Amino acid sequence: MKNRRGLMTSRISGVVCLLVSLAFTQGCMDDESEFEKQRKRDEQAIADYLANNQIEAERSPAGFYYIKTASNDSGKEVKSSDILSIYYDMSLLSGSKVGGVDDATGNGQPVKFLYTSSRYTLAPTGLNLGVGLMREGESFRFFIPAYLAFGSYSYKSLIPVHANFIIDVDLVEIDNANSQKAIEKEAIENYVAEKNWDDAQIYSSGLAYKKLTDGEGDTPKNGDVVTISFTGTYLDGTVFDKSETGKPISLTIGNDSVIEGFEQGMKFMQKGEEAIVIVPSHLAYGANVETIPEEVREAWLTRQQINNHILPYSTLIFEVKLENIK
Repeated sequence: MKNRRGLMTSRISGVVCLLVSLAFTQGCMDDESEFEKQRKRDEQAIADYLANNQIEAERSPAGFYYIKTASNDSGKEVKSSDILSIYYDMSLLSGSKVGGVDDATGNGQPVKFLYTSSRYTLAPTGLNLGVGLMREGESFRFFIPAYLAFGSYSYKSLIPVHANFIIDVDLVEIDNANSQKAIEKEAIENYVAEKNWDDAQIYSSGLAYKKLTDGEGDTPKNGDVVTISFTGTYLDGTVFDKSETGKPISLTIGNDSVIEGFEQGMKFMQKGEEAIVIVPSHLAYGANVETIPEEVREAWLTRQQINNHILPYSTLIFEVKLENIK
């Protein structure tokens, strides 16, 4: 009886496992089916918009549509690892404005990001894919379905759930790593000149250093623990990070706990010294991820669990006081 009961239990367990397995499989199929249904709804919404407005647009294999609105057949083609600068205007299919940076109105600097074909460094994903079709100096209009944009994510009243977008893009410049360094070098030199910092040092690495107050003693070396107070800003003065008042932070020199340029600057300093360290992006955070519209950047990066929110290719300014060296 004991063996039969054990066998019966085994059979029941097997049936339960089978039912659970079938239920799980069906659940997965349902999830996939719902995604597919939503994808089709997104594409149908765009197809209807194009048909109702008598717009002829080409569909990419990825699923977005596009129109070339301004050609430049002699312009440079986009290649993987190029650094692209774009102006854009972004709206919903309904016509509701979402955001934009426009050269014609002087409304801000172009959006700059690293283009790669292997990973997406610009959100929406569809736009990252779309700019790869462009040449420098060209303009495109993209019709991007939600599944290639923000999907089920919504942001306040600006972006509803499953939002489909129309994005006009002007590709104004294509740079590479070397030309980007030259651009930032010139910007740093101009910044120093505007401040009349005749005693500031600009090093071959691109780093700039300006002593504000004297310190005393030795400078930090690898393995030393330094205590600092600091404020970090972009070139336009916008603060992106700072230590709390009265609460300096400690870090170890030489263990990659801070960006390369910041550490280089601290190695020039003595205990008690205050200085300004200007760090080009190749010694800081480099490419990073870009998101448009700008209004959703912080929230979207947080949602994607990306902790570094520094804008791509940003030159950074740190005002630092070296409180102590151990």
